[in-house]
Amino acid sequence: MDASKRLLILCDRENGKITRHPENLRKLDNGVEHYFVEVTCNDGIQYGLQAYGEEAISLYKETMKTLGSFHAFYHSPLSLFSFTNLRDTEFIQ
Repeated sequence: MDASKRLLILCDRENGKITRHPENLRKLDNGVEHYFVEVTCNDGIQYGLQAYGEEAISLYKETMKTLGSFHAFYHSPLSLFSFTNLRDTEFIQ
């Protein structure tokens, strides 16, 4: 399952909210796009989703689409972010 589908599952089924996201895609030194999103669920568990290449573009678009739906409730873009306390996790399909 790609990161954009994981984002939808966390926001829909798990009542998660996007709590961190960069405003734009980031291009790495090797030319590959990168994108990162943090989602926090009602129980306080935080999930870090990151993607590269075409999957990063898809995750970025889905993030912006999801934020458009929830913009009145929460919007906090990050231009700089840290990976130190976040990790990818396994998701139930």
